[in-house]
Amino acid sequence: MTTKLEFLADHEVFSGLSDDELLALSQVAKEYAFTGQSVLAYQRDVADAMFIVRDGRLYARAVDEQGVARGAGTRYYDAGDYIGAEWLFDVGAHPATIFGSVDGHVLVLRGADFRRFLRAYPAVIRKLEPIVEPDGTFYGGLPPEAWEVADKMPMIEKRSRIGPVRLLDDEIVEFYSRRSPIFLLESLLLPVFAIVLLPMLAYFLIPTDTAIMRALRLAAIFLPIVLLAILIMLRLLDWRNDYLIITNKHISHREFQLRTFHTQLNKVPIAQVQSVSVLKPTFTANLFDIGSVRITTAANVGTITFEGIDDPAKVEEVLNRLRLRVKEMDAAVAQTNMRQSVERHFQLDAELEAITEDGELLQDENLLLLAQRDDGFGRALSRLVNWRVEEGNVITYRRNYLILLWDLAPPLLLLFVLGVATALASTYLGAGGPLFFTGVAIVLLIDFFWLLWRYQDWRNDIFQLTDRDVIDIDRKPFGFGESRKQAPLQNIQNVRAERPGFFATMFDYGNVYIDTAGADANIVFDKVPRPSLVLSDIFGRLEGYRESQRTREGEARRQEYAVLLDVYKQELERDRIPTRLSPIDE
Repeated sequence: MTTKLEFLADHEVFSGLSDDELLALSQVAKEYAFTGQSVLAYQRDVADAMFIVRDGRLYARAVDEQGVARGAGTRYYDAGDYIGAEWLFDVGAHPATIFGSVDGHVLVLRGADFRRFLRAYPAVIRKLEPIVEPDGTFYGGLPPEAWEVADKMPMIEKRSRIGPVRLLDDEIVEFYSRRSPIFLLESLLLPVFAIVLLPMLAYFLIPTDTAIMRALRLAAIFLPIVLLAILIMLRLLDWRNDYLIITNKHISHREFQLRTFHTQLNKVPIAQVQSVSVLKPTFTANLFDIGSVRITTAANVGTITFEGIDDPAKVEEVLNRLRLRVKEMDAAVAQTNMRQSVERHFQLDAELEAITEDGELLQDENLLLLAQRDDGFGRALSRLVNWRVEEGNVITYRRNYLILLWDLAPPLLLLFVLGVATALASTYLGAGGPLFFTGVAIVLLIDFFWLLWRYQDWRNDIFQLTDRDVIDIDRKPFGFGESRKQAPLQNIQNVRAERPGFFATMFDYGNVYIDTAGADANIVFDKVPRPSLVLSDIFGRLEGYRESQRTREGEARRQEYAVLLDVYKQELERDRIPTRLSPIDE
């Protein structure tokens, strides 16, 4: 039998990969042996892996709520066939139970492992694009339904953001829109009409008898054009900076206020969406299918309203589908946890037997996970110059460097003025001598201390994000005091980012507000660069924390189920539980 590496190299999905890419992929693809009695996955359990039949045969059977296979409910899979390529990119629920039919081997490629593989080898994804003949025959690569999911992921085109909204690596963009161009055109009608009308009126109504009148007419023609052109540019800027983005995990709503140059970004988990309503109140809205979307959430942000959007019914359809998916995944997780509890409690034999080829590397040591480690000097330099430093599970942020320059401006200005004054005094006033220069040295020393104090005050104000807490640390220079605010991730109720004003928008810095369960425990990461990145970091850690919390809760439930099963077994052994629970018709 061929090796796992050779099998993957010949497989229709992965045949376009290079030798190095195939070698790394073979390390994350795990091989298992199954028998004709094995069950590889149960219907409605969590689906997070792709199954590739290496040899033998599998079949999948779907049943209805009464446990009856209907119509084409059974499908067979032979060597080379695969199941669930789309689960490499997004978790789902198994639509059918997968059984062993003839003894054989299967490769299991977990979605989380595969996405790590893609981050290490980003060129791979384009090599997996479906190959379809002109007649529509599928020839190789990912199947179209899996590619449709993969092509929505940020990592595919290294899209870490859509517009200014940053995405997590495993977020799948389901909907993305600015306001409708029709909405923009309506706001531009009056300025465009004025640009045409005012110069014409000035041309025909202002006489040209004198040079002053001719200059006045020329100003009356061109000044409105310049002012209205600026107005049009500002309205276009306003339109371009408002977004509504829906992914499989979150709703992101970014609103830019032109009058104040204030930008606010709200991000809400799909699980917190309560209702969606669509409003098309005018004839124009119905004619061009534009309207407003009102999304009610359980988050502190309350209701998200986005006006003037094309095809607003699409937003409602996407959100209703994602809300249904959340319920489906909750049920899948509960069923999977219960099944694992039963299997562990009764110490049932594993359905699959892991196979390791000679010379195969352990996953912790494979090529995919070998990372280049920075030396001590590099880490020290990174801590010194970077505003965002990630070490282990701690991300440390500092305020924007423009804030530092602003803080240092007064002592630097004093230093400049002192230098100029000293030069002028010594050159033109004949000032000098020990007393004069002693005074200058004392002022310089005070100014240097002032400069150092302000730098240390900026440097000692840091914000930290760990896998358990958010922390705001404000240290006074030279150990004169410290204040610390800390909140567990589990207490976070809402997070939003703002860029308050023109300079904050131009230089992309602002505030990240973290609302927690305690009114006095709210935390603000103020004046940090790229607040959308900080917001994305926080939601990434929240996702990780919630996943670990689900794991802990699953373990707790498994212990509860174990007690229940023990009680059931004891009562069953005493014949206190009837073997038939439904009544028998006489």
